[in-house]
Amino acid sequence: MEERQKNILPDSLKDHCLANKYKYVNFDEGSGFWKPFGGDFVISRPHATFNMSTFFNSKVDPFEELETVTMEKGDFLLIAVMKTGTHLLYEIMRMLANGKAAYVKDPKELAWLEIQPYHTILQNTSQPRFINTHLVPSWLPPNFRRSDTKIVATLRNPKDAFVSYFHHHKDDFKPGEQVKAWKDTFNWLLHCKEAGWSNYLAMYADIWDNCKNDPNVLIVYYEHLVLKPEESIRSIAKHMGVAYTSDLIQEVVAACDVEKMRKGKVSLKLNSGKVESELIENYGMFYRKGKIGDWKNWFSVAQNEEFHRVFDEWNKSRQIPFIFE
Repeated sequence: MEERQKNILPDSLKDHCLANKYKYVNFDEGSGFWKPFGGDFVISRPHATFNMSTFFNSKVDPFEELETVTMEKGDFLLIAVMKTGTHLLYEIMRMLANGKAAYVKDPKELAWLEIQPYHTILQNTSQPRFINTHLVPSWLPPNFRRSDTKIVATLRNPKDAFVSYFHHHKDDFKPGEQVKAWKDTFNWLLHCKEAGWSNYLAMYADIWDNCKNDPNVLIVYYEHLVLKPEESIRSIAKHMGVAYTSDLIQEVVAACDVEKMRKGKVSLKLNSGKVESELIENYGMFYRKGKIGDWKNWFSVAQNEEFHRVFDEWNKSRQIPFIFE
């Protein structure tokens, strides 16, 4: 394994297509913490600057094209911070649009905005499309969405999101390093100052501040999908403007049980299209527990207190009604 050097591109990434265009970082100067898993490229575009994991876009840069295109009429946009229910919401929206509670063979990665060039998304999918992204509103080019584009944005309590993020990367640390890896992950996610996928509080603030009063945006709380699935899915159908029946809503609710969905998606032969194989192999990993309150199994008393010192001050002016248990 290469020795880690602060914000120096490792030799293993020299051939990455973004390496000669964007700055590489693996240390956050603002907080003084190392990124616990890998590094990022700083994507600097005319409208915004944000970080993107080096795991993605090894062959293509999708960001330049986004400056020049606008979504097509009738397509939907799903905005979700990493590990807040993107796959679940994508499946729900597809089922509602199709009018049946059947798992779809098209993986969401076919229309994942930051890893697929937009023209490739258009080629590989048909209308209505379900464009999905971890890019928050201010990171998207201002002309990308139409004024009438229907958007669903999801929020999940950050404690459970932290734990889910940690488990998503668990293969990146050595056996016996779990305790240290969790501590490093917690510190990074709570304190990092970068504009990137791992800065949950900044990304949630961006979604809330830009979307809460937008009639074309429905903010869906992950916890509501767990606690009040029928009500939540019905509200999504109304927002999308699709026809539905009570039977369909109940069938979608049943199909979106995490255990059922994991087995159902894994058993499908997915239409991979031009998706890089590593993004859709071991697809069951995207459906782990889906529970509320798993953070209690990971947060120490001290970490919980530290979290609330930061979070409570951050949420004082917004009062986003997160559900933690």
